[in-house]
Amino acid sequence: MEISNTTSPARNQLKILLTALDASPLALRLDDCGDWMVTGKLGHVYTDGAGYLLCVNGTSPRRWTNVKARLSFCRLTQDGDDEGCLHLDRLPTPTEAALIREALGIRRRRHPSPEVLATLKAHSFKSRVESPPGGHKFISQAAGHPEPFLPDDNIFREIGPSVREERRS
Repeated sequence: MEISNTTSPARNQLKILLTALDASPLALRLDDCGDWMVTGKLGHVYTDGAGYLLCVNGTSPRRWTNVKARLSFCRLTQDGDDEGCLHLDRLPTPTEAALIREALGIRRRRHPSPEVLATLKAHSFKSRVESPPGGHKFISQAAGHPEPFLPDDNIFREIGPSVREERRS
């Protein structure tokens, strides 16, 4: 299984779908087989060349019946008692995207206001610490301390030998 397939056609197609769904980019993940998918709390989406396969996880037969009715613009491919798959052969409209996000439990993308962006920018680092060519060996050196911070062994002397042995195991 090759994990670094960041330029795969399936990933690119799902990124386009994420934009159309106005979904969080964190929803795009690899599954156990190494295939790209959009994940939600209640289902997931795969590509199948000609469109998108929406897999709805089973919670109850009533919910599945309601999801099928709400997503009637999709073609039903698998119909279980409380779960199933739907096929979408095009990108969804904004109204359809909201229905898909709700049905599959996919998080919506955040749209921070200009005020929030200004606050985040004001609280960010003024200047980034530049690493030496070999990089920093310890975090304390990156913060400007000449010597690395190492835990003092005196702490174990104060606690006692029995606790010291428990901490090392």
